[in-house]
Amino acid sequence: MISQAYCMKMAHQFNLNQLRVFESVYRLGKMSLAAAELHLTQPGISQHIKGLELSLGLKLFDRIDHSLVPTSHGKELFVETERALLRMDNLLTRFKASSGKMIGTIRIGMPIHFGNTHVIPLLSGFTQLHPGVQFRLNYDFASVMNRELIKGHLDFAFVDEFRLDPKIVKEIVYTENLDLYISDKVEIKKKINKNLTVKQLESLPFVDYQEDAALLKRWFYHHFKAKKINIHLKATVMDVEGVTRMICNGMGAGILPKYIAERLKKEGVNLVKISGPERSLKNNISLAYVKDRTQLPAAIELLSVIREFKKSL
Repeated sequence: MISQAYCMKMAHQFNLNQLRVFESVYRLGKMSLAAAELHLTQPGISQHIKGLELSLGLKLFDRIDHSLVPTSHGKELFVETERALLRMDNLLTRFKASSGKMIGTIRIGMPIHFGNTHVIPLLSGFTQLHPGVQFRLNYDFASVMNRELIKGHLDFAFVDEFRLDPKIVKEIVYTENLDLYISDKVEIKKKINKNLTVKQLESLPFVDYQEDAALLKRWFYHHFKAKKINIHLKATVMDVEGVTRMICNGMGAGILPKYIAERLKKEGVNLVKISGPERSLKNNISLAYVKDRTQLPAAIELLSVIREFKKSL
C-alpha cells in the first residue's frame, strides 16, 4: 500500500499548471485549442506536457499522424485530474460567493456547564438571525483549548483561569465565585466552617474536575497560601453537574460555583460550605482567540454579539 507521505512527496514534485494544461489538451484534443483556451503559446503547452511526462516517467499521449491519442495512463490521469480540478473550482467559487456574507462554520471551545447555560442559548438566537451559519462545539479544559486555538482547530474559545500561549488574546466575559462544599452525609466536625487548619481539611475525601486536582489546589493556595497539599481524591469528572452530584451523594468535598449551591438550596438540598479565611475564590471565564487570525465575517459578528452579551452577565 502506498503511504500518504509518499503520495504527498510525489504531489509536490508536480506543477499544478502542468495538470491544468494536461486536462485542457486531453479534453480539447489539440494543443492549439488548449493554447487558445489557456492564453498560452502552443510551444508552451507542448513544454508543459513534455515536462509532466518526464516527471512521471510515462507517456500520456501518442503522437500518431499529427494527432494526439491518449494512452491508458493518460486516460486514468484525466479522470482524476478533471475530478480534482472541478472540486477546486467549485470550492473557490463558493469562497468568492460567500465573501462578506453571514455563512460558514464556526468552531468554538467551552466548558460544559458554562457552554450549556450561557453559550448555547446565545448561539441559538444568532442562528435565527443568520441561518447560513453552522457551529461545531468542543467541550474541554482550557489546556486543551489552548492547543486547539494555536493549531487553528478552533476559531475561539471560552476558558477559565489558565496561562495561555502569548499569541492568544483573553477578554473576561464572566466571573463566578467558587467555594468548597461537602454533603451533610459525610461525618465532619460541627464547626467545620470556622478556624479550620490545612491539616484538618486534608483528612477529608475530595472530588474534582481533573486528576491533578488543579482547582482544589487553587482553593487551598487562595485561602492558606499552601503549595503542597495531601489531597485524598475519591473521584473526578470534568462536568460541574457531575461534581455536584458526587458532592450531594457524599463522595467528598468539592468546589462549586456559588450560584449552583444557591440553586440546590432552593431545591431543598443543603450542602455544608467549608469557609476559608479569605473571601470566595474568583474564577474568570474569558473569551480567547488567536491575535491577528483571519476570521469569517460571521465569526466577527458573533464576537461582537458576545462582547455585548457579557454586559448582561
